Amino acid sequence: MSDRASVFDVAHELDPTAIARAQRVVAAHAHDADDCRALLAGLGILPGAAPEPENDPTR
Repeated sequence: MSDRASVFDVAHELDPTAIARAQRVVAAHAHDADDCRALLAGLGILPGAAPEPENDPTR
């Protein structure tokens, strides 16, 4: 079990625009696609990893 929380665990504090911006910044600074995926996964902001609003149990 990981003690790191995903950014989507506090999605109510972050808007989709901020997440998309963060993803673009990470992608721009990554060395290659594998590096980008690893960085995004480490930050918990992999594209498509956010829960859909209708499937989000916190709503």
